[in-house]
Amino acid sequence: MDRVAVPGLPPVYLVTGYQQAREVFNDSRLCKDRSRVPTAHDPGPEMIWVAGRQLLSTDGNDHARLRRLLTGWWSRAASARWPEIIERHTGDLLADLASGPAETDLVTGFARPLPMRILADVVGIPQAEAGRLQELVHVFTSNGVPESPQVQSAHGDLVAIWFRLAKEHAGEDTLLGVLGKARQDREISLTELTSLLDMLLVAGAHSMSMFFPRVVLRLADAPELVATLTGDDESAQEALVEELIRLCPPFPLATHRYTTEDVDLWGTPVPAGSLVMPAVAAANRDPQVHPAPDQACPGRPGARTRHLSFGHGAHYCLGATLARQQARIALVRLYQRFPHLTATGEPVWRNLMVPEPACLPVRLRRG
Repeated sequence: MDRVAVPGLPPVYLVTGYQQAREVFNDSRLCKDRSRVPTAHDPGPEMIWVAGRQLLSTDGNDHARLRRLLTGWWSRAASARWPEIIERHTGDLLADLASGPAETDLVTGFARPLPMRILADVVGIPQAEAGRLQELVHVFTSNGVPESPQVQSAHGDLVAIWFRLAKEHAGEDTLLGVLGKARQDREISLTELTSLLDMLLVAGAHSMSMFFPRVVLRLADAPELVATLTGDDESAQEALVEELIRLCPPFPLATHRYTTEDVDLWGTPVPAGSLVMPAVAAANRDPQVHPAPDQACPGRPGARTRHLSFGHGAHYCLGATLARQQARIALVRLYQRFPHLTATGEPVWRNLMVPEPACLPVRLRRG
């Protein structure tokens, strides 16, 4: 564990070991709800990925209550219809790329719009709203300054859109309809409604828009891995995608946790109210768990359970199945369509806390 300085935040305790990170995910002395720790740093109400009232900022009964609203929509039965959604939107975007110039930006042409279109169908958000929602999330995740006029304005616009959509679609047989009805029936507050939908945008769409460019960069010098994606062995493809999820976690850092009391973590005293964050990317490369940790080795023992890209414990990612399906289908189809896909320049990176490609120039060399 390392104590590090982060601009705009108090010192953060980063947990880099695999076993230690798992323990942090389950440690009852740490919480997600800042209101339980009066001395904790306030990240600001507009920092939607760590604030509000949603699954990533609640504990105990509140967390269980909110999670129950969502669980049925992420069940095995619900997931049976997702491959068709993913295939359809992936095919549409790949067709657009194929009809366009040979050199293009993979982020704006594929990685960013695909997860948003998929999430919209899964949640029940009209596709006509998807573009504007994507723009607003882009403001949040690229600015990083909650007090800025751009973030303040975007936050107000997003709340207004969620309030309108929840009211218009309340009672429909969609997740958006269920949340809208829950708000009408006063089962959840307006803050909980908008925070849950904010969370779905960031965790469900923005996360995958960061994942795809990182994977393309990772595969740039790995023709043997690309050959797996362009082949017809689905079990080998699933094993490879699981390794890519380990090596390229959408969020290299897990979201915040606060110490509710003075604690000792592996010999280091940590005061009450401190920020503790599992460094998922580092924990996923712990050589005590993953020999040759920087190599993509499909079929590692316990591959699905021995990385922390989707967290661990009570806050384990509800959308893990959707993420896995989306990663496998989209990557297989991308490389089957463009098996000689190559980056033509360095990516443009943005965001200090969670570096992500804002642009990735590629050449779409067809097979």
